[in-house]
Amino acid sequence: MNLVIDQLHVECFIACVIGNIVHLAALVNSRYKDYIAANMKFNLWEFFKTERYALLFDLLGSLALVYAADEIAGTPYVPGKIKLVFIMIGIGGSYLIMQLFGRSKKIIRKVVDEKTNIADGKETE
Repeated sequence: MNLVIDQLHVECFIACVIGNIVHLAALVNSRYKDYIAANMKFNLWEFFKTERYALLFDLLGSLALVYAADEIAGTPYVPGKIKLVFIMIGIGGSYLIMQLFGRSKKIIRKVVDEKTNIADGKETE
């Protein structure tokens, strides 16, 4: 098996990572608002530490898609729009990976549940 990395693969990887970054920026903004609403202090470094495995899977997913760039570019609907397709794949893939492996939303929900239980007079563990 000969693995050839050409300009198409590099451009598709860059496009996919741009899509990942676009989604990540929206996610950071959303989590920031969630933390503020939960009266928690938001720390960007802690966010990245919490989400490090999801971010790693996100990058690996991008690499896997770039591996298939030849097949994707060869479909009749994609030529000429391959970078746009990979940006959209990066955004969508990043969203799915963060939904499956992300931890920050679970942390926020746990804190909100605990505060709600305290306010309701329920015992917490």
